[in-house]
Amino acid sequence: MVSDLEDDVFLQSSLIEMYGKCGLVGKAWQIFNLSGFGYNGEIKRDVVLWTSMLAVYGRIGDFKKVIELFKEM
Repeated sequence: MVSDLEDDVFLQSSLIEMYGKCGLVGKAWQIFNLSGFGYNGEIKRDVVLWTSMLAVYGRIGDFKKVIELFKEM
């Protein structure tokens, strides 16, 4: 079902990694920012999403951003 896509952490993670491998860090960040929203507006991101985003920034060599994100986890 289409409504289940927003809850599918592994699909979101795959999209983040795909965009990151293609060099589209902005798109990966967009998927990351749109994921993890709860019903009451609270953001709860799964560790899988965090790891995927850390890998994207690590792949492009932006280690400062990796450390910032890691601290935010």
